[in-house]
Amino acid sequence: MDRIIIFTSILLSSIALIIASVFQSKVKKKYKEVLDIIKDKENITINEISDDVNEKQTDTKLMEELYNKYFEFQNKLNNLDDNFDNLLSDKAKEYYSSIIESNKEKNYKNIKDKIDLIGYSIMEYKDKTLKFRLKINCLDYKLINDSIVSGSDKEKVEQVLIITYVNKEKWLIELLEKVYESRLDNKN
Repeated sequence: MDRIIIFTSILLSSIALIIASVFQSKVKKKYKEVLDIIKDKENITINEISDDVNEKQTDTKLMEELYNKYFEFQNKLNNLDDNFDNLLSDKAKEYYSSIIESNKEKNYKNIKDKIDLIGYSIMEYKDKTLKFRLKINCLDYKLINDSIVSGSDKEKVEQVLIITYVNKEKWLIELLEKVYESRLDNKN
């Protein structure tokens, strides 16, 4: 009887280890695929362009304008400044204004500082919207009552952001998504 219990325990443990191993290898494979996609897409400039877009709209000047708009927006977030005129669409303005109001009440700040631009590109351009891919290195940390509670003000992270802009006589930020983040080694 004891042998049957021991044998059954060993068998069940072995099956559990095999299932866990298969699951873990699938997760690692999927993670590698995501990293490969990010690396493959690193130098994409434009995927889809509507017929009415002229070359001037897709040049470096436009991408610099989009980056500067993001940079100005980030500085306002760092300083809890909710004057988003000429930066955000109405929908985004409402969303981020409520976040800033809440953060002021809690004496909370989400700081993204010392931003180094690594690269940027327009990923998609349709009608009056475009998706802008931004790759940066930065310090990213959270403060409560001016004390760091998360992240680091000494170690930079690499981030990839996808920013959706809408054209309402000016390009305005509609949506900002962080799609990738990794810590940088400070071996330099």
